[in-house]
Amino acid sequence: PPPPSSLPSSSKKKRGSRIAAITTVSFLAFMAVFGLTFVLPTYVNEVCTTWTCAAAHYTFGFFLLFNVAVHYARTAVTDPPFVKPAKHGDDGAHWSGREWCSKCATSRPPRSHHCSVCARCVIGYDHHCPFTHNCIGVSNYRSYLLFVIYIEVALLYALSILSLLVWKRADTMQQVVHDIGVKLVSPISMLYAVSALSQAGWSSMDALLLFSILVAVVWWIGVTLLLLFHVRLLSCRLSTIDFIIAKKRGGVAWFGSVRTLLSELVRVLHLSPAPPLSSVRPFVSLFLPISPTSPLSNSEGKRV
Repeated sequence: PPPPSSLPSSSKKKRGSRIAAITTVSFLAFMAVFGLTFVLPTYVNEVCTTWTCAAAHYTFGFFLLFNVAVHYARTAVTDPPFVKPAKHGDDGAHWSGREWCSKCATSRPPRSHHCSVCARCVIGYDHHCPFTHNCIGVSNYRSYLLFVIYIEVALLYALSILSLLVWKRADTMQQVVHDIGVKLVSPISMLYAVSALSQAGWSSMDALLLFSILVAVVWWIGVTLLLLFHVRLLSCRLSTIDFIIAKKRGGVAWFGSVRTLLSELVRVLHLSPAPPLSSVRPFVSLFLPISPTSPLSNSEGKRV
């Protein structure tokens, strides 16, 4: 049967995915500018006493920002391999080990699944990430995982800086918390907190620090849960779509094994050195935007 000509549900999902990606990029850009122009300079001016301390923090901050941006861009622009449509009259029956997708009207290899957002079958499909507006598969899962890891590290770094800045204002903070009391859990807690801080002698920048740490905590919780979920998947040697299918059929173990997790991390992050490379390049590629394998090596293609 021919593929459907119109996919209204797919168009709606694609529009929602695009909006989520634009929102994510805007928020990340805002937080990067805010962190490098306000939070980090405030921390350096109030805490650092030597130029080496300031240089170290600025270097580490730009290092995290650079890797977050690079791995996000790679995840967003690198398309996983899609299954090509079958020729007219080909029902895929002669393809050994392949299954037929009625939505795409084509046969697909093992571990391939149909993406309802992109309306195509993806080879090595993991899931469709609305925050990058792209499917996550064999070609960009490494970048996706590194993006999540670097976001986690960046949020922990931001929380440590913000916590220290707020701690330096501990006396005023204690009085404000005492004045606010249970109102912190109300829907207008943020506005009330800012008003109370202003009355207690805090400047607008001090109140902004408190607001920033609350936002960072919310994001850190979400990213941590996402990272732990993928650690669970790797320990069980499952993709996201495999996990969903297995859960419907009877459940999945909370954790596979440490040995499986480590072997999957080595495989996914391409940490196995391929001749003629030394064992350094795959590890360096975790911190710099270089390929973990040599351009002359075909090992990356073999992994797929």
